[in-house]
Amino acid sequence: MDKVFWLVPGQIAGRSGPNKDPWQLSDFADAGFDLVVSLNCASGVDVSELDRYGIDHLHVELPPNIPPQAGDAKCCADGLNHAWQQLQPRLAQGQTVLIHCRSGKDRTGMLMAYLVMQLHKVAPAEAIAHVLQVRPIALSAEGWHSMALQVLSELEPQLGQFSA
Repeated sequence: MDKVFWLVPGQIAGRSGPNKDPWQLSDFADAGFDLVVSLNCASGVDVSELDRYGIDHLHVELPPNIPPQAGDAKCCADGLNHAWQQLQPRLAQGQTVLIHCRSGKDRTGMLMAYLVMQLHKVAPAEAIAHVLQVRPIALSAEGWHSMALQVLSELEPQLGQFSA
């Protein structure tokens, strides 16, 4: 599938959004995606079309600011926690998730790093390094790497809070 990269092969993937790179939902259905997570304004996401293919949609909007602005870190922390509460039971059931923002790199990279922290109980820097292995351009917008490290460090003490 064009532009899809896998954090966890067969379970967690990322991609740029349809407002940047058009996508074919039939490809997502054929690949077995159960859920699409939109971290931007969901521009270009046709929820009724997702539904037609049996794919659920979760919209957790994270700020798009480059560089990040005052309040963005808190918004990201709140959004990551909300996303984890929704994703954890689905991932535990083995569902396949596609995460996107506009470019599939900064907001997507931050959520992916948080998922690595939650699933593998690793420190923020290790989680970010793992994401960078699969998406080298992740967290590359001005200020996003440092904000991600800050947000993930603040969330680190909560690891396992929502685990079964």
